[in-house]
This record gives sequence, structure tokens and C-alpha cells, in this order.
Amino acid sequence: MMPIALRRMMHALRGLVSRDRLNRDLDDEMHFHLEMEVAQNIQRGMEPAEARRTALVAFGGVQRYKEQHRSERGARSIERLGQDLRYGLRRLRRERGFSIPVIATLGFGIGATVAVGVLADAVLIRPLPYPNASRIVAVGHRAPSAGALEGGQSEGTYLHYLRGNHSFDAFGIYFERDLSLTGEDNPARVVSALMTPSVFQVLGVNPAHGRYCAADDDLVARSVGAGNALVVISDALWGSRYGREPGVVGRRIEINRGGATIIGVMPPGFHFPRIDTELWYCQPVDAASPGSGTHQTGIALLRSGTHARDAEADLQRLGATLSEVYPAAARELERGGPHRSVVTPLRDVLVRDVRPALVLLGCTAALVLLVAWANAVNLVMVRSETQGRQVAVERALGATTADVAQRLFCESVVLALAGGLVAWLIASTAISYRFGFAVGEIPRLHEVRVDRFAIVLTVGLALFSAALIGGAAFLRTRSARVLSALRGGVGRSTSGKQWRSTQRTLVAVQVSLALALLIASGVMVQSYWKLARFDLGFEPSSTLIVELPLPFRGYPRYDDGARFYDETLLRIRSLPGVVSAEAGGPVPLVRVTGAGTTPMVASDSTLPGGASNIAVRPGVVTPGWFEALRIPIIQGRTYQRGDLVSEEHPIVISMALARALFGEADPLGRRLRVLNMGRMPRYTIVSVVGDVPGERIPDGPVRAIYFPVLRDLAATPDSAPQVPYWPRELPVLVRGSVAPATLLDPIRRIVGEIDPQVPVTNPRTLEDIVGASTARTRLTMLLLLAGAGVALLLGVVGIYGVVSYAVSQRTPEIGIRMALGATPGAVNAMVLKEGVTMTVTGILAGIVVALGVTRLLRGLLYEVSPTDPLTFIAMAVLLSGIALAACMAPARRASRIDPVQALRAE
Repeated sequence: MMPIALRRMMHALRGLVSRDRLNRDLDDEMHFHLEMEVAQNIQRGMEPAEARRTALVAFGGVQRYKEQHRSERGARSIERLGQDLRYGLRRLRRERGFSIPVIATLGFGIGATVAVGVLADAVLIRPLPYPNASRIVAVGHRAPSAGALEGGQSEGTYLHYLRGNHSFDAFGIYFERDLSLTGEDNPARVVSALMTPSVFQVLGVNPAHGRYCAADDDLVARSVGAGNALVVISDALWGSRYGREPGVVGRRIEINRGGATIIGVMPPGFHFPRIDTELWYCQPVDAASPGSGTHQTGIALLRSGTHARDAEADLQRLGATLSEVYPAAARELERGGPHRSVVTPLRDVLVRDVRPALVLLGCTAALVLLVAWANAVNLVMVRSETQGRQVAVERALGATTADVAQRLFCESVVLALAGGLVAWLIASTAISYRFGFAVGEIPRLHEVRVDRFAIVLTVGLALFSAALIGGAAFLRTRSARVLSALRGGVGRSTSGKQWRSTQRTLVAVQVSLALALLIASGVMVQSYWKLARFDLGFEPSSTLIVELPLPFRGYPRYDDGARFYDETLLRIRSLPGVVSAEAGGPVPLVRVTGAGTTPMVASDSTLPGGASNIAVRPGVVTPGWFEALRIPIIQGRTYQRGDLVSEEHPIVISMALARALFGEADPLGRRLRVLNMGRMPRYTIVSVVGDVPGERIPDGPVRAIYFPVLRDLAATPDSAPQVPYWPRELPVLVRGSVAPATLLDPIRRIVGEIDPQVPVTNPRTLEDIVGASTARTRLTMLLLLAGAGVALLLGVVGIYGVVSYAVSQRTPEIGIRMALGATPGAVNAMVLKEGVTMTVTGILAGIVVALGVTRLLRGLLYEVSPTDPLTFIAMAVLLSGIALAACMAPARRASRIDPVQALRAE
């Protein structure tokens, strides 16, 4: 049977929905019974008027029976709730000076919290979009002194771990590399991942069409472009390049001018390892001769019930025997020092770089929400002073405490829901625009969307806000005394010291949180300012960067690539507006993907003071590359065309590497050995150039070594020089006296005339690259400034409101003081004292809060301490000055009170 409470609720809802019909039926029934009584009285001999009057008296009041009937059918409470909501809406619409600030305050606080909460949920909390995502881990190596996953897998370590582990259901390796789709009229560069077939087994996502690389695809050649490769493409690439043709599975294509077969198409929305990866190239490991370069990423699926710590211990056991099975892999792994295996959840690896920034944004949003709540409660409490008489009148007329509480909470619900609507607009706008970030700047940003979590969070915070401000209003008005209120003494009977103390406390909380955000934004401003003034060591203006990747099968020899770049650069230099055109890289502040092992260099052991085992960032450049980038030559000379075939094997190093190797000694003429790049000759240092940053400005100057790449083909046409890098995927740098964008089409035309199968990819300016390097710091700074500005505004408004209200309440007292001889200056000081007390209390508490908040900034700052004393002092002084200015207006008004008028009003 249906529970009694549920039956009553259903009965009440039916009564509410059919209210008009039921009321008509009730009126008809009452009218029928009344007329029957009137007719009986007339039959007894009464006059009609007397008969109706007697019937009404006997009936006992029609309206009373109607109200009783409505109460019995259960709809009265719902009707009263609706009436209270409509009354609250009308009242708040009339009192716009109160409702608009409260709605705006709640809207911004809730909106910021919802937006950041949705972002944090998508990036940090939500599982990865793969089956068994909680069991997918990254497998790498780490030196004991390092704090991050820094060493990858070699083919030797992969085979050793694959055959001997007891922790993984599947284990694979991959590395990222851009590949060229050739063989058609429009060659294109696609972001790709070269991987073992088992990577798809780890991810557990099946292709929408065809299949993925299976473990028995061992006949796939190890080198890209060998002619029998198997590839899987993304749904986006299937649509953009192949027009979603049904027969794409099994189609033969060209990759880097080598044959390949499409065996599958992944489902829409599949992204790995990056959001823009469009092609997965099956590349099993050659067990007979595995490579030793530790540049591949390991990914595994833990067995059910196995913890990451257990897997680490398992791999550490295998690492002890690596040198016995694959000695080359063991030597390569230990070249930078002893390493140990590290197994980390894949989600944590993906978001580790952005976690501090997101945690900081979350704290900022939480602080803004607390300030908003404190300000809204303060406004409600001040307004409640004027509601005391109304509440007293309601109680005198028979309203119960529950009736008053329901009316106040209905007003609060209307306020909070309106604030929630504003918050929803703010949050959905921020989410729609991705918070100002580019999709590639934050991992999983493409997964952020307005969803059920956003709705639940918005409604939940709005309802909590309603309960908070409704509770404050109820507690503030329940002490209203009926008699004193009706006699006009509401103000004195309800405004006790306790409530004024509560208001001051709330204002102090607002001030403290505002100061914490001001200090955090202050140190971020300093950090960004120093980043913006960082001496890059090169000149980024008016410079275009493009990439011209050469397919291996079209350019198998050194001379082939050298001729292509020689001719291309020569023709680009002849374009109008071109000042210089050179090739080489890596370009400063550009992330290098798919690169080999980081080289280690050592100075000649016979040199006094020489160092060894210095990790460097390798570069390969044409002779004019330094001049084109405006990198200064500190010592020696730059490259010349014949240096590649010189017996001295000249090399250029950066100032940072020169200091690391030789200290203050002269590096020119010294000899260097490259330890892990094959059988390379000893190189002679002929030049030291200025320092430039690596992939990030905060990392400081990079220790770089620059190899020459192009030689004089006319002098030595048939011999390839002994260099570690051949000209095959060199970025081309073009500096011009015209806008860089105007040079792109002429460059494409030149490359198309030389070789139509070479794509011109990834065009961007050096200024864009420099701007992108500081984008995250800039956006974090702006978000902190926005939060600090709102918190400061609310805090100042709170100070002004409380001091101004105190002046209005103490007007009679001030009049008496001035009548007894108090000077305007003394009254001014008395009023300012209240504001200064709240401000000082808030500042002292804010410094403590700021010490905790700024600790979250440690990983985001550049050359600025998170506890920078100058910033703490400056922001405290700034807030004090603004708060003092907020107190001046009510203090001046108090000093101008006319004692006669004040006493007369009293």
C-alpha cells in the first residue's frame, strides 16, 4: 500500500493543481446547504430575510468552513509557500538597492566557483575516457634526486620488462612524431604516434572501422616509410582528408613517400596521446637488435588488484638484471646517473604540470565565494534592522515563528536563485570560451563542458546560499519585541552589541581574504613582469618560422637533403622584403617532440678543470643562423660553409655550457667528446655564442651545442660529412622587413616548385612563440587580479556599509556628545576608529591566509619568492589606504551632524 505521507502529498498536489475546480465545487456545496437551511426556515414561517440571517448564524461562518476544508485537503501549505515566494519577489523588486548587490555578489562568487570546479573535475578528477582507466599507468625511470618522470623507455628496457614482469596485463611503448602524408596533390603533416601494437591493448578502445595493430603484426618494418607499414587514422583525419569514404580501410597511402595501409579508423572523440594526434603508426620492436635510446614513453595496464608500488618493485627487480640481457640499454639508462623504475597513474602524469595552477585557481574561487557569502550575509543583517517592525506586527497579528521563517527563507531562495542564474551565465560563458586557454595548453581541456555536474554544483551552492542568508535574516529578526516594536523602538531593541560584533567580524573576514588574494596577485604580477623583461638572447620581431619535413625515401642521402635546403633558402632570400633566411633548430622556446636521447658531452680529459657528463640541448644550424636570430657571438667566429668537411670538426657552444665545462677558462680551441651519439669525432670549439632559453623561460639559459648542417656541395659533391644530424626536418627561419604573414604564400610557392611532395607546415612567428611561453603565467595573473579586485571591492563596500550604518544608529549619541562639547575632529576620530579596527584585524588575519595561499604559487613564480616581504607590505598598505578612504565619507558625515536635529529626532 502507498505510505500515508506519500498519499497526503499526492492529495495536496491534486488539490493544488485542481484548486479552481475544487473551490467552485466547494462554493456550490456550501451554497446548496445554505439554501436548504433558508428554505426550511421559510417553511417554519420566517420571513425570507430573517430565514437567511438565521441560517447564516446557525451555519457558523461560511469562510471558516472553506478554510478548514482547504487545510484538510493539504493544499493550504503549498498555497502559502507560493504566496510567500511571490511576496518575496515583489519586495525584492521594489528594494533594488538591496537585491541587486546581493544577487551580483552571489552570482560572481558562485559563478567563479562553478567554472573552476567544472574545470578541475574534467582535468584533475574525472577518469580518463578509456576502459579500466584507473589501471592505466605510465612506466618510466627517475634519478633518485629528481622529482618528476624524466627517463623514458628504450627498446631494450621494454623487451626486458615485457618478458619478465608479473604486474601488467599489457605493456607498450610509443613516441610522438609528425609524419608527412605524401603521394597526393596536397601533402600534409599530421601529428602521429609511433607505437608497439600493445599500446591499443592497454587503452582498450576498439576502432570504429577495421582493426588496430595486433600483436602478430611483427612483419611491420621498424622504420617509417619502409613500404609495408600498418596505420590507424583518427575519425577527424578520415573526414578531412578522405571524405569519409567507406572503403578507406585497406587503402594504400604514402607516409614520408613510403607505402602504408590503413587498417582502422578510431571512433570520434578518441584522443591519444594528444588531442591533435591523427595517425597511429604500428611499429613493433625488433627483438634481435633493439634500440637503446631512452626517448619512448612506456604505458601499461596493471593487473587487477596490483598497486603501482608493487609494479615498481617488480620492475626494480628486473632492472638489476638488465645489464646481463641488454648491456647497451643498461649503459644508456645509467649514463645520467643511477635510475630506478617509476610507475605513475597516467592521469597524474598528464596533469602534473597544470595541477598547481588549477589548485591555485580553485583556492582563488573558494576565497571569492567566501567573501561573497560574508558580504551577502552582512547586507542581509543590515536590512534585517528595518524588518524588525514588520516581523513584530506579523507576530502581533498571530503569525507563528514558522510563518516568519518561511517568509524570510522564501525571500532568500528568490535572491539565491537569481544569483544562481547570474552564476550560470558567468560559468557557462567561461566554460564555452575555455577560460581563455588554447586547447593544447591544458591537458583534457577539450573534455570541459557544461554538464550535469555543473548544474548540480550551481543549484547546490545557490540553495546553500539561500539557507545561509535566510538563516542570518531569521536569527537577526527573531529577537524583535512586539510591544517595543509597535511603540517605535525597534532599532534599540534589536541592534545589540552582539550583532554589531558579528557584522564587524564578517567585514574583517572579507578584508583578510581580499588581502590574501591581493598578495597572491601581487607576486604573480612581479613574476610576469620579470618574465616579460627576461633577456631572451635573440630578437623575435619580424621573423617567420616554418617547417619543411623531407620524407626519408625521397631524400635518403645527406646530399639530397642539403641540396633541397640550399636551393630553398637561396630562393627565399631572393624574395622582396626578406632580410635573411636560414635553417636550423631547435628554435628557442619550442618544445621538441620525438627527439632522441639527450646528448652528454665531456671535455678532453687532459684539460685542467674540465668537466664531464654534461647534458646538453643539441642544435643543428646553417652558417647564418645566429645572425638571423640576432644571437651575439661572444668569442670566436661563426660557421663557414667548409666547416663540415674540416678535419678539426668545429663546434659552437653556448655561454652556459662553456661555464659548466671550463669555468672562467678560455674555451676556444678546446676539444669535446659526444658520449652517446654513436662514433662521433672529437670536436673543436671555435665559437661561444650568447645564451637562449630552452623550452621554458623559467628554466633559464640552456646548455646548448650547435652542429653545422650544410656544406659546400660544389667542393665535395659525393661525400657525406660526419655529423649527428642530417638535413631532413629543419625549421626554416625567415626574417623580413615586411609583415611575416605576407611571406608565407611565396614560400609555399617556392617549395611547391622545388618538390610538390614537401609540405610547408606549422607556420608561426617568433613573437607568437614568445607570447605563448608566458601565456599561462599571464592568464593566471589576470584571474588572480580579477578575484582580488572583486574581493577588494566587496571588502571596501562592507567596511563602508558597517561604518555608515553605525553612524546612522549612533546619530542620537553623536548629537549628545556634540551638544556636550565634543569637537568634529573627535567625532571623526571616533568613527574612523571602528573602520580602522576592522581593517587592522582583517589585515593581520589576511597575512596568515596569504602565507598559505602563496605557497601554492611556488611552482608558477619566476625569480620571486612566494613570501616576498615587499609585496606583503605594499598590499597591506594599499588595502589600508583604500579602507581608510571608505571610512572617510561616513566619518565626515558624522562630524557634520546638527546636535539639535539629532536630539529632536530622538
